[in-house]
Amino acid sequence: MRVTIAQLDPVIGDLAANGRRILEAVRRAAADGADLLVTAELSVIGYPPRDLLRRSGVVAACEAAAAELGRAAAAIAPDLTVLLGHPRAAAGGDRGVRNAITAWRGGRCVAAADKRLLPGYDVFDEYRWFDPAPAAAPLLEVAGRRVGLLLCEDLWRGRDAGAASGGGIDPAGDLLALGAEVLVAMNASPFVRG
Repeated sequence: MRVTIAQLDPVIGDLAANGRRILEAVRRAAADGADLLVTAELSVIGYPPRDLLRRSGVVAACEAAAAELGRAAAAIAPDLTVLLGHPRAAAGGDRGVRNAITAWRGGRCVAAADKRLLPGYDVFDEYRWFDPAPAAAPLLEVAGRRVGLLLCEDLWRGRDAGAASGGGIDPAGDLLALGAEVLVAMNASPFVRG
């Protein structure tokens, strides 16, 4: 399996510009013969979007942008699996929004995973905006491999990170127990803007 990591610098709230950056990464990944393109956590809207998520229509716009990017990516590279990070509406919970990864191939969403371990420190006060996913997402198949999808802290373990914020939840371990051969963890862009 050949993986390309898109090193993007998403601008918070600029879905159009972020989409152009993502599609350029799709073109590069296709030219490199990649099977999987990994973008950044919340790459569609930029990280951290903070209270922008509370504005009417923002989450729906992000979901629509992700679907459009998935279709546009298929026109460029129909067999490439593209992982997009964006907020998505979710039933239940206090906020009705989750920090998500959607996997697109051939113009269709073939998998989705929501972040389970939300940070609650510094600018990473995700409990303010998101609900945690209640369970591990199903595995994604890419180039004959079973892939587990994680978002940032989901890869951490309490012992490894020196924190007990996970409350005994082990998203990586859960995916391995489901048979994941590869774990892909999306992180926020290193160029966090506030």
